[in-house]
Amino acid sequence: MLRASLRWNYEEDRIDTENLLSFKSYGNTRSRKIKQLLPVTRKATGSGVRFSYLGVPGSVSRGDPIWLDCGYDLEGDELYSVKWYKDNVEFYRFLPSDIPSAQMYSLDGVFLDLLRSNATHAFLYTSDFDTEGTYGCEVSTEIPSFRTIKAGKELRVHG
Repeated sequence: MLRASLRWNYEEDRIDTENLLSFKSYGNTRSRKIKQLLPVTRKATGSGVRFSYLGVPGSVSRGDPIWLDCGYDLEGDELYSVKWYKDNVEFYRFLPSDIPSAQMYSLDGVFLDLLRSNATHAFLYTSDFDTEGTYGCEVSTEIPSFRTIKAGKELRVHG
């Protein structure tokens, strides 16, 4: 396990992360504008995150359940968050370092089953005409890379 101490760089108002490959944030305690950080095991970092697939059906019948699938390859980086949007409005987020890891936000036409949703899937237990729209998945990696990718697909609802 790589152990490292964090030093605040007062001239640049940031954390010195030289020789640190990754670390996780824990809790809400703040010290000099930063959350408490804990180094994790050393691993090789990749070139960044990329999508392997985005599963949003093109059309569904009103009342159908819908699985939204977000397949990604972190390429050696650590996952920070996965967020789902309908028409650019966030309705679900998954942050593995948070407790609880999953949160949902109320949005017309989005009938999210939080217990069946996770880091790669969002499950809508039913659909109506307000469910129609563009669904997007956004994936972000942890520091030091902080890479974010987002993709979306149109979903139509028919009677």
